[in-house]
Amino acid sequence: MTTPRAPFDRDSLSPQPTSQDTAMSPYQERLAAAHLPPPGPEYFNARRALWLVPGPNHSIPTETNSSRRRLEALLATRDALEDEVVWQTGVDRVWRGLLNGARLKHRLPLALILKILQAGWIREGTWPKGAIVPDSDDDASDAPLQGTTESPLSPMSTTTPYNSTPGPLEDESMLKAASSSNRDDVH
Repeated sequence: MTTPRAPFDRDSLSPQPTSQDTAMSPYQERLAAAHLPPPGPEYFNARRALWLVPGPNHSIPTETNSSRRRLEALLATRDALEDEVVWQTGVDRVWRGLLNGARLKHRLPLALILKILQAGWIREGTWPKGAIVPDSDDDASDAPLQGTTESPLSPMSTTTPYNSTPGPLEDESMLKAASSSNRDDVH
């Protein structure tokens, strides 16, 4: 008789590669070799630390061809991302190809791909015109998230043994305001 497995055991969180996919990523290799604590905040922090370890750099130098040089020159001009002439000179075709999943004929640097995507997002209204790309927050990602169950994406928090700080909705004045506005909405 087999023992039922816990819903959050290590295998269910990190599935082993199938016979079709025998190669493991560097992260999967580190994860398989790691001795992780039981599920909880320490487990999350241990997996996060493994994820943040830089992997091997297998970059392949690429030759600069005429298409890439032309794209780099176009996108290096002032206000290139919002310039209609730059867009119609070929950036639009590369952008549509990227969106449709077409394979590039020549490798392009990630920075150039990001500029092309941003130019397309500006055209479709996803990226606001004139918006500045924020500085990298890589330094903030190194800070451990120990002792909290608060989600960085959620404005609400809960009081738990790990986090005794009340969330914004636990403020008495906000609760009163929320309950009075709910009464006003009922007809």
